[in-house]
Amino acid sequence: MFDPKAFKQHFPAFQQAANRRLIYLDNAATTQRPQVLLDATNDFYLNANANAHRGSHRLARGATDLLERCRQQVADFINACPDECVFTQGATMAMNTVAKAVCEDLQAGDEIVLSLLEHHANLVPWMMQAEDKGLVIRFVPLRDGGLDLSVLATLLNERTKVVSLSAASNVLGCITDVAEVKRLLSGGPWVWGFDGAQYAAHAHLDVVELGCDFLVFSAHKLYGPTGVGVLWAKRALLNRWCPLLGGGEMISEVTVAGATFREAPGRFEAGTDNLAGIAGFAAVLNFLAGCDLPAMHAYEAELAAYAIEQFDRLPQLTLISRREQNIGVLAYVPTDECGFGVSDVVNWLDESEIAVRAGQMCAQPLADAIGYRALIRFSVAAYNTREDIDRTVAALQQLFEGQAEGEQQDGDALIAQLLEEQNWQSRYRQIMSMGDRISPNPALRHDEYIVPGCEAKVWMRHRTEEGRVYFEIDSEARLMRGLSYILLSMLDGRRAEDVDAVTIDSKLNALGLQKHLTHSRVNGFNSILQRALAAFDPS
Repeated sequence: MFDPKAFKQHFPAFQQAANRRLIYLDNAATTQRPQVLLDATNDFYLNANANAHRGSHRLARGATDLLERCRQQVADFINACPDECVFTQGATMAMNTVAKAVCEDLQAGDEIVLSLLEHHANLVPWMMQAEDKGLVIRFVPLRDGGLDLSVLATLLNERTKVVSLSAASNVLGCITDVAEVKRLLSGGPWVWGFDGAQYAAHAHLDVVELGCDFLVFSAHKLYGPTGVGVLWAKRALLNRWCPLLGGGEMISEVTVAGATFREAPGRFEAGTDNLAGIAGFAAVLNFLAGCDLPAMHAYEAELAAYAIEQFDRLPQLTLISRREQNIGVLAYVPTDECGFGVSDVVNWLDESEIAVRAGQMCAQPLADAIGYRALIRFSVAAYNTREDIDRTVAALQQLFEGQAEGEQQDGDALIAQLLEEQNWQSRYRQIMSMGDRISPNPALRHDEYIVPGCEAKVWMRHRTEEGRVYFEIDSEARLMRGLSYILLSMLDGRRAEDVDAVTIDSKLNALGLQKHLTHSRVNGFNSILQRALAAFDPS
């Protein structure tokens, strides 16, 4: 049996006073770090701070040994040879390295096969090469919340030169049938591989079993440091590929006539590696080697299934992710009927000390394909528990079931009512409920009425009748509608001589917006305020 609570004790972020109530469900973006990483990073700077592969003194030898030991650990982790494992700044740089190298000798009209599931890191590098060289990109479509691999074979032809697919989606959490991909692609004249950034933390990685030509992944999604990634590729490819970066240590010889490059992996590691990060990564890999990884992965799958089961109790949310074969990344959208937008839900959870992700998750073509501008992503790791899920569901129930009704109030009375709330969360909930008092206004939702500078879209226009200014306002975010309702209670139908900007600003500051809202939300509300006040200025 895997014990998530014992595992969590290794992560000091959760023991910090400010984080005692934190539920961290943004693990697909980055995981938290264990104590062994912090200790190893500190130890490197104290006892081995030198440049690897550069000097013969004791500290330099120690740094070199550390780097190569970690390379061996990475090789063991993915069942590869160490000289096929390249350290990079992350999975994004690793994929850029592959794209540049593979496309170096391609001709206009040659084809690249990607999919609609891909993170931008496995799209944009290929798109840049395609634009530069006149290459054609074809996309594997979606079906039933995952890749439609039945179409993959039809996309392959004599012009196909490379196929690059996510082993697991960072948005939907679906696991690609890597065995089927191997069956379809092995032995072909193309180069093919996987973006394993999400897969690496939740499934067994074995490049021999995968059968691919290349694989990339990041340390920071695997409890490791930021700024460290891995590119694995077959030795023959690495030694044929041109490196992405040139500089110190990656060369065999440099003369005024030109340069020749070292054998892999050194030819791809120009300059000074993130040695402190690599020291931390080595400690994390050693830490994970002491864990029962199959049991950990099974626990994460069970927790994801439990989360889906509990979220099913919330009719206000629609599951977009696949229920089965999921690495623990769950995407939802609020229903149209519930009256809440994505940012409303995420902001509320943030106020409830629950960290999740909202938006397109660096996968805009996927969002476009499934028809949603933004989603809410809950992503689990091995330190998450059923209690985390239960608390999240309870917070969402409080939001969805606590909607308030009310008549239009005078601004002073409204501010006084909010100041009576004993804590910010109660005040925040009241502000959210006030968003219901601004009815959706489709006629207003045009670009000419957008208030610039807002995190969520806000539309506003005004008219003046007999010296009084009347406003129409709408937003896709319930929080912004609630804040706008408060603002309009002090401005709507007023004359210019009745409006004192200093007094209004003072009343709003009394609510604690600057203290409790994020910088971007405060800036957005200030943009609304300034646009509204400008309506009273005849100049």
